[in-house]
Amino acid sequence: ADTGNLAKALELGVPVAGLSMLTPAETDSFGRMLPQHAIGRQSDSFGGLLRQYTPEAAPVLAAKGLPPTSSGAALEMRIVFRNWPRAGNQMQLHSAVVEAKGKTMRFRIWNVDPASGDCWIENEVVMAHFDMNTRKAYAAPPEYEAILNKHSIKGFVL
Repeated sequence: ADTGNLAKALELGVPVAGLSMLTPAETDSFGRMLPQHAIGRQSDSFGGLLRQYTPEAAPVLAAKGLPPTSSGAALEMRIVFRNWPRAGNQMQLHSAVVEAKGKTMRFRIWNVDPASGDCWIENEVVMAHFDMNTRKAYAAPPEYEAILNKHSIKGFVL
């Protein structure tokens, strides 16, 4: 199967949602990235991704009495480790919405090595729309779903 890579992410126009470098504290005794840090890095990137939609989405959410910045709570996650980053390796996370429907939205993430272009980790996440003030999931207004779905990227697969 074809795996994600930097060239394909750029070709598809998948936005950069995060940049980082792996530190020694985030590695196992063999110097490889610990899985929990891979999950954490990808989780941290969602804010960067969702903020890209805020100017368009904020008025729609506010009109429905929802916070002007959307948030999400992960319900399930599939992670495929293609390579194991080591301390000092850089990571560039490309992420985009795949689908928004009802109370959930699906995202994909390719964590790539910006130096070689190879993929470190591929990920798909199903998240609930989540109001951080009330601490409750909510069904997305159809107008907000339309905004998210408009930004979905065909060919951005796991």
